[in-house]
This record gives sequence, C-alpha cells and structure tokens, in this order.
Amino acid sequence: MRKALVTLCFGFVQLLALKGQIVIDTASMSKAEITDQATINTSNLEFSPFFYRDYIGFCYTPTSGDKDDEINEYFFDLCFSAEDIKGNLAKRADFVETINSEFHEGPAAFNPINGMLYFTRSWYDKKRGTNRDTIVRKIYQSNSNGGFSKVSLVSISDEKYHSCHPTLSENGSTMIFSSNRPGSSKMDLYTTNLTNGLWSEPQNLGVSINSEANEVFPFLYRDSILFFSADKAEGNGGLDIYCSFNRDNTWTTPIILPSPFNSTFDDFGIIVTKDGRSGYMTSNRPGGKGKDDIYKFVCSTSILKAQAINIYADYHFTSLDKLSFEPIPGATITLTPLILSNELDIDQYDINLLGEENNGEIVVKLSPKKDKSLPPMITDSNGDVVFSLKKGKKYILTCSAPNHQNTNLLIDTKKSDAQFNIVMNPIETKVEEDTAINNQIADIVIPTKKGEVVVFNNIYYDYNSDLLLSGAVAELDALLKTMNEQPSMKVQLSAHTDSRGTTIYNQDLSMRRANSAKQYLVSRGIESSRIFAVGFGESRIRNHCTDTVTCTEAEHMFNRRTEVTVLEN
Repeated sequence: MRKALVTLCFGFVQLLALKGQIVIDTASMSKAEITDQATINTSNLEFSPFFYRDYIGFCYTPTSGDKDDEINEYFFDLCFSAEDIKGNLAKRADFVETINSEFHEGPAAFNPINGMLYFTRSWYDKKRGTNRDTIVRKIYQSNSNGGFSKVSLVSISDEKYHSCHPTLSENGSTMIFSSNRPGSSKMDLYTTNLTNGLWSEPQNLGVSINSEANEVFPFLYRDSILFFSADKAEGNGGLDIYCSFNRDNTWTTPIILPSPFNSTFDDFGIIVTKDGRSGYMTSNRPGGKGKDDIYKFVCSTSILKAQAINIYADYHFTSLDKLSFEPIPGATITLTPLILSNELDIDQYDINLLGEENNGEIVVKLSPKKDKSLPPMITDSNGDVVFSLKKGKKYILTCSAPNHQNTNLLIDTKKSDAQFNIVMNPIETKVEEDTAINNQIADIVIPTKKGEVVVFNNIYYDYNSDLLLSGAVAELDALLKTMNEQPSMKVQLSAHTDSRGTTIYNQDLSMRRANSAKQYLVSRGIESSRIFAVGFGESRIRNHCTDTVTCTEAEHMFNRRTEVTVLEN
C-alpha cells in the first residue's frame, strides 16, 4: 500500500512538472484497458463512482426494500468498496442509515480534508402529483468524523429547482453541480464557493460549457479540468463524456473523449486518479452485468500531456490617414518591447532630461534604444505590415510617414485583437485646419423635425477604440450648433460598428462610442437629459461586409457610423 502511494505521488509530481499547456492525450486514452468491475456489478444499477478515503464509493440499487414504481427500481443507496490485490473493486459496504434513507441517494462527493460528504437526495413531491415531472433533487451534507450522525440540507438547494451531482475542488471550497434553475436550458453546470461556512450564490458556468443539451455528472480534476457528461445531438448517442480546461478563468470548448471511454450507449460518472493513469466510469454498454455498470480504466501513460504553446503570433498593422481613412503606403513602423516590472528597466531606454516642475519633480523623456527595438518595417501599397510578436507582451509602436505627424501607441497583445489600425494626423497649419472644419460645419444640415434621422459617417474613431479623434468631429459640432439654436431639441445618438470582432464586444464598443459622442456634446454645454445614447453593435450592417466576408477598409468604414434621431423639437 505504501509503495502504491509513493508511486501515485511521484506520478502526480511528474505531471505537475510538465511544461506547456496541459491537454487530453487522446492517443493514450484510445489505448486504455476498460474492465467491467464484475465483483460489485449486478443485473441492477451501479453508477457514479467517487473517491471516499481509501475506498471507491458509488450508487447502487439494492435487491430489497422500498421500490420506486415510476422507474421500477429499488431506491438508490450509497456504498463503498476497496480494491483487491489485482486492483479491482471487491466486496462492498453500505453507508449508514442516516445517509441511505427511504429516498434515492447519490451521486456524491467527499472532502477528505474535513470529512464532509455531499450527496444528492431525490424523491417525488406527492403534493404536486406522482409523475416524474414532480421529482425533487437536492444536495445534502453529513460529516464522517461525526459518524454521519447528522444530515443537513446544503444552502444552495432550491425548493423549486433541481440541485444534484456535486463535485469538489481539492480543498473543498468550490463545488460544481448540475441544476435546472433559471438561466439553464435543461440541466446546466453551476459553481459555488464556500467562504466562512457559507456557500455563495451559484453561477452558471456559461455557454462555453453549457449547451441546449443536459450537462450532468461533473467531476472536477486538479481544480482546473472538468469532466462531465452531456446528451448532445452531435455525440455518439445517449450520454457522452466531455472534458474542458479552465485557462485564465475561462472554460475551453469541451472535447468529447475518444473510444473506448465513449460508446453509442450512456457513458458518464467518470473519476480520475491523481497520476492520471487510471480511474472509474459508468456505462450501460453491452458486456457488463446489465443496466448501468461501473468500469475501471487503466492507461500505460497519463491521459494528460503537455502541449507546446506557440508564444508568437502574427499581428497586422494598417496605417491610415485620419481624415480620409485612406491607407498610407511607405509608412515606417517600429515596435519596441516594453519591459515593466516593479521597477522600470531603465537600461532599455535613452534618457533625456526635460526640466524641473514647480513641485520639484524632474521630468524625463524615455526613448527606446534602437538596438532594443524590432527591425522597422515599411507599409505596402495597402498601408499594411505584419509583425510576429510575443503573445501577452506590451510594445511601444512608433509610426512615421511623409506629410503626417508621428504616431506613438502602446500595443498590448494580451488585450487587443491581432489587427491594429494606426490612424495618422496629416500635417496642416492650424488656420487651414480651422477653416476646413468651419466650412464642413456650414455644409452639414441637421434636421429639427421630430422623427427625422441623419447619418453621421465622418465621426472618426481609431479601429477598436471609442476615443473620438481630434479634428474629426465636424458633424458633432454641427449638431452642437443646431441644439444650441433649438434649446428644446432632444436627440438619440445610435452608434454602429463594423462586423470585425465578436458580437458581444462590438455591442459594448458601440455603446461606448455612443456615450463618447454624447459626452463630447455635454462637455460643450448641452444638457445630458437632451441626449440618449444607444449602441447597436454590428446588428445593422449596411452592406455585404458581415462576419467571414473579406472587405476593404473603406467598405468596413461604411458600417461604422453614428445616427441622430430627433426625439423632440
């Protein structure tokens, strides 16, 4: 036993030492040996194994006692079994009567740190009838250190909705369970955290995990790997086992486990040992004792492996004229890695002393050293260049072009898309610029009749930004002039984006842009109550440039607009 524990721990340490991104090793899994646990399986139901101290607990239907006439089975009970010298489950023993009641018990999860057992208890609410639609599933708890003398309801259980199939993090402070509470399509997976003895309000794991199908029987492995079963239409049939990884607090798209873990029958209730080489699962596939049976799987290597992460990616930069939004060929773009820590790495920069301010602080200008920058690149005829940049890093971008002011930007590859527009300000004298703007304002007609709409196509923003570009707001200035002349006039500002980026992000971006335009008017004296800001995102594309359609910058620009609707005059 001691040797087995040493081997187990060593395997776990090896797994933790893997470098790279942990993924499922489908090759290892496809060669797994699956064994029917014939000693404990019967012609009735055995399912949903869980780790209980040095044993394997599971649910089963006894051969006597109260019977559930709706499913023609005896009420489920919880039991546990130890492995024999060959590593198979041997004789089983029941949990005490405080756990195994007159109702269905299981599935369950055990916290070895404090001895708490969490388990599902289900029954039919006879007050609401006797059919299967009135079944109630709730999660209960009982402490093994007290001999399971007391059973209590876990606070997350809801009177109207199911709460079942608990699984725990390694320290027992996080629970994932299945529920059909509001916000679910059918049965979805939820998470809750234990703080100062209280479970937090359950949170749906989101669309990356939950679907229109049922998500049930979860098992949380190493706190960041989630196995569960779902009856998705694209699966193998019945319940299939899926796996998802939590990366940067986001669950990845679940992948279906390969054969022999999944079959055309129901496969669910998987658990995995710490070394990742073995575990148990449930299936009603042919070859067992009958109905749901428990199977053991053994792999020659861990079902997890480290996958090398590509730390570089291509980032596209386009230089554009601020006023015409035409591409600028021949622009020189330089990128310098920005090294930030608790102390700025001064060795990366040339230092120029600019002077001393009134408060005694010294102002310095830091210029990236030439030998610290990436080789500069020249934009092509479309104003484009491509840099291969390190993911998750920050860079200082400097862009210079004939007849344009130099532009400096901070590029954060962790937060930004792989497409950047560098909008450059053409060099003009202030008199020329002011004259041009005044002429523009004079030519813009703002309607004042209730219900009339005017489209502003020339309110310029950087791509992926909600900041108004200086000198490119002539239409807003024309609206400002009209609203000052019509003090009772109220308008709605409706912002629209192009289709690039996600739908959710574009909705948020358009709302921020609408608010930015509103703030521009408010900052110049228009009362906030006279302006209503609305964002429509990419929901009202005006041309063919929808998702996946390749378009020019000018075609995308046609969709980036702000519309003004007169509400009152």
